[in-house]
Amino acid sequence: MINVFTMIFQLVNVFVLFYFLKKFFYKPLGEFLERRRKKLESLFAEAENRKKEAEQLYEDYKAKLDNASSEARAIIEQAKKEAAAFRREIIQNAKMEAENIAAESRREIERQKSVAFSELRGKAAEMSIMIASKILEEKLSPEDHRRLINRVIERMDERQWLQ
Repeated sequence: MINVFTMIFQLVNVFVLFYFLKKFFYKPLGEFLERRRKKLESLFAEAENRKKEAEQLYEDYKAKLDNASSEARAIIEQAKKEAAAFRREIIQNAKMEAENIAAESRREIERQKSVAFSELRGKAAEMSIMIASKILEEKLSPEDHRRLINRVIERMDERQWLQ
């Protein structure tokens, strides 16, 4: 049979047990679990913030890398253009120098040619005078002798005489 007093006593025991469990076990455990939940939420929020910062840094570095690549390509292109311009300038200077050397050589050749013709005329005049003086030494007067030499020199200046 059921004893009412025992039942009431057991019910009171159960309520007292629940009260003590709630006060000393459930409440501290609930507070501990709440603190733990808040700590985990803050850790997740911090992790999310760090993830966003990392993504932003990644995007920034990626943009900087792309920018650096673009700048490197631009620098390379500029260097190629400058090298081509420098090459053209060097070639142009070399051509001008070659033309100057060739012109100077032509002038020197003309000068040497002129000197050679002058020397040749002088030698020819001397030889003509010697030959003419030997042949005509007795027959020409000094005045005729000068006229003959001047005529020979004038003919030597003409192109027909030299050819």
